[in-house]
Amino acid sequence: MNNVKVKCRRAEVKQTALTSSCKVHGNPIAVSSDGIGTETGNSPGITRPRTSAGCQNRLLVGEQVYRNYLKLSVRLRHRLYVLLAFCWCLGWAAVAADWYLDRAATGLNNGASMADAWTNVNAVRWSSILPGDTLWIQGGVYNQHLDVANKNAIIVRIASNATQKAVFLGGQLYNADNCVIDGWLNGTQFFRFWSNCSHGANGYLVRETTNAVIRGIEVDRSAVYIKDVSQNHCIALGSGATDFITIDSCHLHHTTGDGINQGFTPALANHYRSVVVTNCTITDVGDDGMQLGGQITVVGNYVDNNNFPTYFGGHPDGLQTGQYTGNIKVFNNTFRGFNQNVFIEYASSNVYLYNNILMGFRTNGTDRAFNISADRQTATVTNVFTGEWVLANNTMYNFLSFSAINGGLPANRDSVKAFGNNLFINCKILAPSYMAEWMTTNNVYWDIPGTQFFDTTGAPCTLPSDRGIGLARNLDPKLVSPALGDFSLSIGSPAIGAGKNYSTYFTTDKAGVTRGPTWDLGALECQAETLLPPTNLRVEPVQ
Repeated sequence: MNNVKVKCRRAEVKQTALTSSCKVHGNPIAVSSDGIGTETGNSPGITRPRTSAGCQNRLLVGEQVYRNYLKLSVRLRHRLYVLLAFCWCLGWAAVAADWYLDRAATGLNNGASMADAWTNVNAVRWSSILPGDTLWIQGGVYNQHLDVANKNAIIVRIASNATQKAVFLGGQLYNADNCVIDGWLNGTQFFRFWSNCSHGANGYLVRETTNAVIRGIEVDRSAVYIKDVSQNHCIALGSGATDFITIDSCHLHHTTGDGINQGFTPALANHYRSVVVTNCTITDVGDDGMQLGGQITVVGNYVDNNNFPTYFGGHPDGLQTGQYTGNIKVFNNTFRGFNQNVFIEYASSNVYLYNNILMGFRTNGTDRAFNISADRQTATVTNVFTGEWVLANNTMYNFLSFSAINGGLPANRDSVKAFGNNLFINCKILAPSYMAEWMTTNNVYWDIPGTQFFDTTGAPCTLPSDRGIGLARNLDPKLVSPALGDFSLSIGSPAIGAGKNYSTYFTTDKAGVTRGPTWDLGALECQAETLLPPTNLRVEPVQ
């Protein structure tokens, strides 16, 4: 019998220090210019804090802005524009400056060094902080608002030797294009915002801003949400925020509204970077984990309702996109416990939903993994889907009282490029009967023995006669431990190698492992290396 060494990848997502990227089991997945996740060894964005920060940070910011100008100039075929942008960035590099904020400093309080740091936010001379400069913040309790307003291309970053979090009441970016707020250090969010009295009680607010990165912040409203008189969000992307907003490696929790709420309409079309949300943990929200528009990429996040109460008429969804929006990429995420874990409402173009794990736990109601819709025609609205629709390699678990997938696909069947390799575990109904035609043999469903199903009132019930199965196969995929959140495939699983190759649309699994030539079902590949005994050996005497 051959010896078999099995390497089954686990479902958890590890955070990294790469801007606009996620990293799972050592493999970074960067968000490229069109929002498509690709494996890479280096992030195209801002890098880690450096102790010799001045010129380096200015070069980094300049490089990022230069890239944006370069893309625009290529489109316009305007070489002089490129030259001017390049010279502008070189000018930045020559005069970089670092500034410092430390509540425990005892020096001159002029911000020129950590010893002479400003000791409170109100003392910061923002007029001295010029494009490309970095404001380094030491840990400590400030209990003031960290507001960056009317600035361009500056970096606000946690000190590289910080040992405690820098705590603020709240914060905002206002009229602050090309800026970076970076509290990410040693795998932890070192900027913490816990209340916000001056900005509508949202934890962190972005307004009148484009091309910004918010990275490594924690918004914890657990001490104040009970006092809310209307919904408030952890991060609010408000009026005037337009495109290229990246929210990376943040921890957002305990609020009556959304984890992230987008309140602006993208200015540009046909891309996937109006808002990029990556590597974030969002839990305990009274409404949606994320309520976003179109032109978005959502990758590598953990989003959990955690049975948190609903406030002020909320209808909690893990991710909800706006009506009649398009260009939506949602992949490599875990969603748990929402009424609609992913809600795509009347999409207009290009929807990619893959490598997601979606979990239910309620025994009543209408919780589902996906609620999806495309075309719509009314007296006032005509919405006809264009482009590609991909729904593949998702693992859906424990939707006990309703349908795992609800809604409908585009009427133009040619738009549906991939609907397969999905696993349905303990799902009362797989999909509506009119979607059964898409339930081909490369979809698998399984009911773990002893599972009890329920009607929407919570009464125990038997399985319905029409579960929307279509040609999906009833097989035990032999997951390692779904009850404990481990959705890896065990050795011998019939889901190994049973999938269709969708490499036209994506090439890795949720853990960043390259898929196939033969693909497994579900969000995670199970890679096994078979160690065969040697053959054709000859024994020769030693001379």
